[in-house]
Amino acid sequence: MLIINNQEFKYPTLCISVIDDYLVFTTKKNGSRYFEDLSLNNECGEVNTIDLYLHNNLNFNNSELNYKLLDYNVEVSPNTHMDANLFFQLLEIQSFNDVFSEKVFEKYKFIFIIREPLNRFFTGFFEVVDSILGVLKYDARSLHTFGIIKKYFNLEDYNSLNNLTQDKINFILNEYTESITLDIFNDEHLSLWNTFLLNFLQKQDLLNKVQIIDLNDSEKLSIFNKLDQPSNKPWLIGWVNNESNKLYIDKLISKYKIVFDTEIESYKILLKNG
Repeated sequence: MLIINNQEFKYPTLCISVIDDYLVFTTKKNGSRYFEDLSLNNECGEVNTIDLYLHNNLNFNNSELNYKLLDYNVEVSPNTHMDANLFFQLLEIQSFNDVFSEKVFEKYKFIFIIREPLNRFFTGFFEVVDSILGVLKYDARSLHTFGIIKKYFNLEDYNSLNNLTQDKINFILNEYTESITLDIFNDEHLSLWNTFLLNFLQKQDLLNKVQIIDLNDSEKLSIFNKLDQPSNKPWLIGWVNNESNKLYIDKLISKYKIVFDTEIESYKILLKNG
């Protein structure tokens, strides 16, 4: 678990994509779909990306040595595109620990993807609220709750926040800023990737052996093909840049200042070493 100001947070889901002679490390909802698409092996029709849950040795019981990654126990996500054996076979290794062996460093360039924390938070917050409403619509047990929410937000129906007017999107997002708790940082959209990554790389003395690239750095990412990816940026800009919403946004950032400050500081250190 990550600990910030005595508060525990889950480790992010680690995504490793094998793209030609690159190993790209990111986390779910932080450019992972883009790199998954790039890792598609057209010859085999396989997506060469594996998703891993990490646990510390104190609270996760896994005695298999090949399911250790440095100081962490590894659990392969049930929704991953490739299983551990295929991953080992592709990299010609025997265990997850071998990922950081000299043999693999000689064969692949290691890239870790980061993103400015507030930009990522707003993007993820939008998706979290969108998914909450979507789940309520399709969960029969929640139809009554969804009916109340539709009435509260004056919605005739719901498909996606993207299909609503900007004023209505602003109203909904503002209302949710009032109710979220620290648990939101355990959501895969908003996991504390920069803090985890800095700790991970520093602890294992890997900072000087990898390349760190901001997801918005188009110049450095030009080594990969450009793929169209869905974006909620137009609606987010409309929310963030509207002065009427500033009070809600500032209050939210102030409420969890210690978490945002830690993520921002980690991001700056990583960017400097990139």
